[in-house]
Amino acid sequence: MKSRLDDIIDDLDQCIKDDVKVSSQIFGLATSSLQKNQEFLEKLQEKTVTTSSKDSSSLFFSETHPITEQYLRKKYKNYQEAYQFYHKNYGITCKRGWNNLFKAINNLSSKQKTEHLDDRVNDLENKVKKLEETINILFERIKKE
Repeated sequence: MKSRLDDIIDDLDQCIKDDVKVSSQIFGLATSSLQKNQEFLEKLQEKTVTTSSKDSSSLFFSETHPITEQYLRKKYKNYQEAYQFYHKNYGITCKRGWNNLFKAINNLSSKQKTEHLDDRVNDLENKVKKLEETINILFERIKKE
């Protein structure tokens, strides 16, 4: 027969196994998130380096991604989604139609084009820092236990 102490020890062993399992899952998720963010930042840096030094245009306006109706249709599926993206991120307003949208996009200043990319990079860097801090806190808690 098992004593009460044996039951408590068994429960404690199960709690430790569960804790290790959860900790390893958190570590795996954090590691893959950090890797994906790092890969994204590296690709983003590669693409911004390939833009012309004369033109400080962003990823969305680089020579490798000319703004055409086909490009916008592929990226956003339809006019409404493309318009919403550029309206939300760049403040573009224009009459309905692809031609009007192209004119509005091409009338953006280089400063407006790069500000959006800078904001995205800063936002991603902040998210990575917060994720790293959270992971460190979790590891500290695990070490204490």
